[in-house]
Amino acid sequence: MKTLATRLLAKSAPAEAAECAEGLTLVGHLSATSTAARELSACSLDDQLKALGLPADPWRERAGRVLVAAAVWHDLGKANEHFLRMLDGSPLPQGIRHEWISLLLARDPTCEAWLRSAFASDEEWHAFQWAVCGHHRRPWPDTVSGAGPCLKVLSAHRDFAECLSHVAQCLGLVSPPVLPADIDLRLVGSTGVQARFAKLRREAGAMFDTMPTGWKKLTALVKASLIGADVAASSVAGDGDPSVAWIGDSLAQCPRPEELEQVVASRLKGAEPRTFQVQVAEIPGRVVLVQAGCGTGKTAAAYLRSARNPLWLGRRIYFCYPTTGTATEGFRDYLFDGDRSLAGAKLFHGRAGIDRRVILGQADDPDVENLVRTESLTAWDTPVVACTVDTVLGLLQNHRRGVYAWPALARSAFVFDEIHAYDDRLFGSLLKFIGWLPGLPVLLMSASLPTARLAALRRVTDRLGESLGLVAGPAEIESIARYQRSELPPALSPDAKILRVCNTVDRAMTAASDGLLSGSPTIYHSRFKYRDRVERHREVVEGFGSAGPTCAVTTQVCEMSLDLSADLLVTELAPVPALIQRLGRLNRRTPREPKPFVIIDPPRPEPYTQAELDNARVWLLRLGSGPLSQSDLVRAWLEQEGPPADFPDHSAWLDGGPDSTPLELRDGSRNITILMEEDLSAAKVRPRRIGEFLLPMPYRKEIDAWPRHRGIPVAPAGTILYNPNTGATWQPN
Repeated sequence: MKTLATRLLAKSAPAEAAECAEGLTLVGHLSATSTAARELSACSLDDQLKALGLPADPWRERAGRVLVAAAVWHDLGKANEHFLRMLDGSPLPQGIRHEWISLLLARDPTCEAWLRSAFASDEEWHAFQWAVCGHHRRPWPDTVSGAGPCLKVLSAHRDFAECLSHVAQCLGLVSPPVLPADIDLRLVGSTGVQARFAKLRREAGAMFDTMPTGWKKLTALVKASLIGADVAASSVAGDGDPSVAWIGDSLAQCPRPEELEQVVASRLKGAEPRTFQVQVAEIPGRVVLVQAGCGTGKTAAAYLRSARNPLWLGRRIYFCYPTTGTATEGFRDYLFDGDRSLAGAKLFHGRAGIDRRVILGQADDPDVENLVRTESLTAWDTPVVACTVDTVLGLLQNHRRGVYAWPALARSAFVFDEIHAYDDRLFGSLLKFIGWLPGLPVLLMSASLPTARLAALRRVTDRLGESLGLVAGPAEIESIARYQRSELPPALSPDAKILRVCNTVDRAMTAASDGLLSGSPTIYHSRFKYRDRVERHREVVEGFGSAGPTCAVTTQVCEMSLDLSADLLVTELAPVPALIQRLGRLNRRTPREPKPFVIIDPPRPEPYTQAELDNARVWLLRLGSGPLSQSDLVRAWLEQEGPPADFPDHSAWLDGGPDSTPLELRDGSRNITILMEEDLSAAKVRPRRIGEFLLPMPYRKEIDAWPRHRGIPVAPAGTILYNPNTGATWQPN
């Protein structure tokens, strides 16, 4: 075997290369990762500790020691025959992944006696182990399979000995111990590694449960920083110059106040900021909630806070939106000028590459398609980020983008927009983020917030001895009478703009022909191939922004991602926060008199609960029959005292300890993303643009048996009826 006969590798080497780049060897990669870890410690560790609320003394020394140790050891388990055969092209999977072998090597009695002297406490020793075995965010192995029932660790190889010597040098240890010529691991049976892992996992869980909060935070810090150091080292593994000195320069990037002031000036078209916006900018406190309706200028106020508030200066800024659509719209409206980004800003979310091409008209950027640089290193040196909330709060549940971005997040300030739209699980992660990362400034924004959620925010800040700053929207705008409820669609001018909102995709697709509205509306919902969805979005926005009549039928997607102003809103009954958002699309621009809205009872409560719809009926009764302002909507909602609520607050990152498995960030969805067989050839020809063909559909059990392309279920031809103008439905049986 080529790799066994020459060098131990950490990465695949090009087949045509005359010799292997040092960064691809196991020795070279461990050396580069430990160097990256030291660089991260020097330029970022203080920020990370401050973010987590840990004082530099004594935590800096502890965290730096554990991080460097984990970095120089994490991939040692790659020195095994299964891994190297895989690099040589073997089709057989590894019997067990390399990070678990690294853990077993650390727990080998000879190695353990040698290694433990590098640590000052049992807590450091355990944090080291959990970072090593968790650096790929995989669950603990409970079964083993693959290339045979046994596995040989190549401890006699000269590169293995060099790796141990490097460990000794990095950690200040005595000469490495002499291990058996080759270590044979039995993978199955009562004495095999499978049984050992069950025991190790029980012991680790019991140890973590007894740890004080500070050590739990240190464990999370080291796990995320090790992944960052590993990614940084891997990104230059094949380069002639594997230096990672750029890390400090990247993480030091932040927007200049004058750049952010210019963003505000551009949005306000030279007008002076409103008193309300200045208040948002200047109010003291780490956590501030702005409750203001649509069109009040709260986003511009957030940029003003970024430019002027002392807590925010010297930090990169993350603007976090609830959906990819709202993130892209926020980026385009504030941070994109014709063909260039402002203030060094970038757009980050799962479909950002498509949106850059299709919506913003930017050419493909090779780095955009590079997983490592796009989802981690690019975030490190981006001063202003527009993203989905998943990019940031995903950190709490061990999601890749969030964990990779941790060194950048630790020196950032955050705007969380439309927080009323978060489901309970996502809102629970927001509470955990605020409570467990007390060194990070946070601005929360929403048109309305249920009493139970406001109370939960207060509990978190009270527990920390902080005050929740509150800013209400500008009375001169929110008191304008914009809305008037109507029982039937009233007579409108020939040029009227009409928005109809349905609670389900199926009803939206049939609403155009039910006789309630005349004309040929644009249909816009989530069940389109992504490129077609972008086009429908564009049609709706351009239709409402131009002269002449326009009619659109949408689902909940209108509540946040559509910046438009309708003359008539016809909507199905929905939960109160959703109705307030939908009304925010009515009479949005310079209202002179109230405009009508009609509420329709849906045939079924789904996707909401009957209790949510009953609460909405009570709210409508409170509103009465007269003209209504935004403040009327919110006041009636806040007067409806809801029951106290407990939100899920488990964090896979902060509470996982020895387990680094990612968990769901949002409540479960009934949808699954598929690829139609009719698009498979095009997706293979243009693999970098596969996202344009992906289609969300309601889950069906038969999907589990479909073939997959790059992990995505492929719907057999004829399974789905698809029209680029109306969307997708299942083919009737």
